[in-house]
Amino acid sequence: MSSTRDDASCRVLLVDTNSDLRNRLDFLLGPHGLSVEMMSSCEEADGFLRANPVSVLLLSSTLPDRSGLQYLKLLRSDPATRSVPLIMLGMRATDIDVALTLDAGADDFVHKPVSPKELERRILALLRRCEAPTAVQPERSARRVGSLEYDEQTHRISYHGTPLALRRTEAGLLACLMAAPGRVFTRSQLVRRVCDSETVHERVIDVHIRRLRALLQPVGADSMIDTVRGVGYRLLDAPQPQPADRSDAPDAERVSRPAVRDGDLGQTGILMRPDGPELQGSP
Repeated sequence: MSSTRDDASCRVLLVDTNSDLRNRLDFLLGPHGLSVEMMSSCEEADGFLRANPVSVLLLSSTLPDRSGLQYLKLLRSDPATRSVPLIMLGMRATDIDVALTLDAGADDFVHKPVSPKELERRILALLRRCEAPTAVQPERSARRVGSLEYDEQTHRISYHGTPLALRRTEAGLLACLMAAPGRVFTRSQLVRRVCDSETVHERVIDVHIRRLRALLQPVGADSMIDTVRGVGYRLLDAPQPQPADRSDAPDAERVSRPAVRDGDLGQTGILMRPDGPELQGSP
């Protein structure tokens, strides 16, 4: 059993009925300065969260008093818990279940039965993403792409000077695309850069892109996130006019998308040309 620490940055809350998992995690995370607390119901977790901020919340998809997805939606609707880093632990989950969970605000999804070592890596990766905004790069104060601006010191993103309310992962994703406007990033590259873990399924990026577009849509900047079919995504320097039957599917082709220029290569091994992808070195 671990001792409770006062420093909220060292506390992980497990909402599950598996006490063995709690003990294994406590053993694995202890050397990293983390302690693990466990609650077996949403009601108990509510009481704990009201009195004790936590750095990571591990939430089971099946609990005695309500489903994990229902509780996740309640947590994200409350300003006090809206930004708590959260990993869902799901049993027999389909791709649709994972997508719904990420859309509801989870930062990651781990399938049960859970490997404690794998969960340890996911927790540490999520903590690194949470701590990343504390790093300051004084040599560059801001990135600008069209009317989008990313302040590297405050890690805030604005459009036409209006701050955008983006969640951590979506802000990191947009900042990554803004670092090389016009460059095509593959899903695997974005997973490594934004999720800080190669064990996250590549299609998770599609969910975050869809969520990012939805957040940019009210200011008319959603079409700056461009899908390059069969490859990945890139950021355009201005919103594009959209056809009436625009599809939000991850691989939907944009009718009005400008052609990818020779050399717009994101270390994919594919040279993008206006008439389609061509393998480097092919005749």
